[in-house]
Amino acid sequence: MHIQNKIVVAAVVVVVVVVVIVAEDVTTTIGLTIGMEMTRIVKLRRISKTMKTFLIYC
Repeated sequence: MHIQNKIVVAAVVVVVVVVVIVAEDVTTTIGLTIGMEMTRIVKLRRISKTMKTFLIYC
């Protein structure tokens, strides 16, 4: 009985560790995609601003 309990505890620990690692990977990938989207939006805004000033000067 004790051996079975130890196996169950070990399995639970392994599952928790795997879940934590996977969750960290997922959050980092989500964060990276969000960051890339934000930089893209900022770049687009900057480009549109420069275009507007360019058109005004012309």
